[in-house]
Amino acid sequence: MEILLFIIGAIIFVCLLGSFVEHQDKAKEEQRQKGITENARVAMYNKHFLEQREFHDGWAVVKLADYRYAYINKSNRFLNDEIFVSADDFKNGTAIVREYDKGVAIINANGTFVLPYDTNPKVETYIKPLVDGIYEYTKTYYTKPGYVERTDVYVIKQSGDFITKQPVSKVLEVKANFIKYQVGKLIGEIDFEGNTISRPFQKKERLGKGLYKVMQEKYAWGVYDESLDKIIIPCKYSDIEYSESMDLFIVRPYGDGKRGFPPYVVNRNNRVVISQLYER
Repeated sequence: MEILLFIIGAIIFVCLLGSFVEHQDKAKEEQRQKGITENARVAMYNKHFLEQREFHDGWAVVKLADYRYAYINKSNRFLNDEIFVSADDFKNGTAIVREYDKGVAIINANGTFVLPYDTNPKVETYIKPLVDGIYEYTKTYYTKPGYVERTDVYVIKQSGDFITKQPVSKVLEVKANFIKYQVGKLIGEIDFEGNTISRPFQKKERLGKGLYKVMQEKYAWGVYDESLDKIIIPCKYSDIEYSESMDLFIVRPYGDGKRGFPPYVVNRNNRVVISQLYER
């Protein structure tokens, strides 16, 4: 028993020591970063730059210190006196910036953050340009340092407006007029205004004008009405046929493992028109 208690005590001590060392290292790094920013602030005050880029949209990026940047105009006025660890050139009125321990943001030429920093300390953000004016915005959530809980991906405009209102798993393709994305195993498409072109279905087959037999889950079919952007027949059938002349759907339910169930007929409102169709 004494040996067991000793081992448990030793494990607890090691864990506490590791946490203490990690906390100390983090405090030292924060102090070091603060010192770099203070030196950069002095360089800003004295207008002493290590380098200066070309002007874009009236602003040029100046390097104040290693990994410390700011924007200055031709009148030698700084943009909001902000200092960043990285700063992109302005393009069409906005630029991507990063501040230490805050992640990324998008700022406009007036100094307004059109996409502000995410202040959640357990979130790490990243922005990647896809095409002109369209970015991939990634938010990775950590339960603790080094342990990822989940990653949410959004498609946004450089204005900071979200094209995808809900997070997606991955952006697959971006072309001149549409964005193809993935949610789990499902693939969907939207335009640059966020309007649905194709919902994220696992499978999709045309039944008639604006009507599609779709599969959200494996082996389960339903009917999607493109004009309504709505699934009008739930995805729970083994197969679905469509009679265009009668505008009715023949749906085939799954059996219970012991026997099969006969198909029946429903209308667009998913109401049963013919309860059972016995086949010979």
